[in-house]
Amino acid sequence: MITPWQVQQPALLLAAVLFAAPAAAQIVLSESEFEAGSRFAAFFKVERGCGSSPTVALEVQIPAGVTVLQLPDKPGWTLRATHTGAAGKQRVAAVTWRGRLEAAAQDQFGLLLQLPDRPGALYFPVVQRCESGETRWTEIPGEGQAARKMPHPATVLKLTPSRAPVHDHH
Repeated sequence: MITPWQVQQPALLLAAVLFAAPAAAQIVLSESEFEAGSRFAAFFKVERGCGSSPTVALEVQIPAGVTVLQLPDKPGWTLRATHTGAAGKQRVAAVTWRGRLEAAAQDQFGLLLQLPDRPGALYFPVVQRCESGETRWTEIPGEGQAARKMPHPATVLKLTPSRAPVHDHH
């Protein structure tokens, strides 16, 4: 004999899966690692808005040592670069796109970058502004701390050693 609980159990499990809260929004790079010292086409992927609120701006902080080579236009969005440094030695410190991306939609925002020569982790803090609220993807792990355990980790690119041939000067 089948009890009412046995009939309801699969339906309750299905409802739990269908109506579970979506994972927290995340900004990720199209590639998680790249060769140090290279030119890199960085595509920052927005996986969703802030809850049910559409994304209206995305600000990416450019780490020291990274040079922005190109700021490609993105249809439907305005782009602004913020510079820092003394006259003649300025660099792009942040890039902000303004537009509208529906809460459940995904999109990518691209830049052409020159990466620094030194291998290691390179963090790109990102602020995702929505019609209602914002999410600051800006947490950088300390020594021995795992980024995956942080609620709002900064986007990271692992720079691998250059594969350029080493020339022997004998």
